[in-house]
Amino acid sequence: MIQEKGMGHRTCPYVTETLIITGTVTNMCCESTARDAQFRDYNVIFVSDANGTMDHPDLGAGAMTAEEVQKATLTSLSLCIAEIASTQQVIDKLESSNVIV
Repeated sequence: MIQEKGMGHRTCPYVTETLIITGTVTNMCCESTARDAQFRDYNVIFVSDANGTMDHPDLGAGAMTAEEVQKATLTSLSLCIAEIASTQQVIDKLESSNVIV
């Protein structure tokens, strides 16, 4: 569960402003986490090559390959939910900033 910004800061001197999301399944848990974070005013970086999914069978709306599902999810998230970046782009961003990881 993602806490509201500002919660839990009594025990931690650092403020989390950005969440970097990786994992499986891209269009289920990962996408839900990204949307939840954005709705709670976090900056979201969704790592395109560190999230994965699987082929979806035709259950009435047509089948989709994993690649099609991945592309559709990344495209949807990129509109207003998350910055889409590769693992290397995230590493480069972290190395060039003054963030505490």
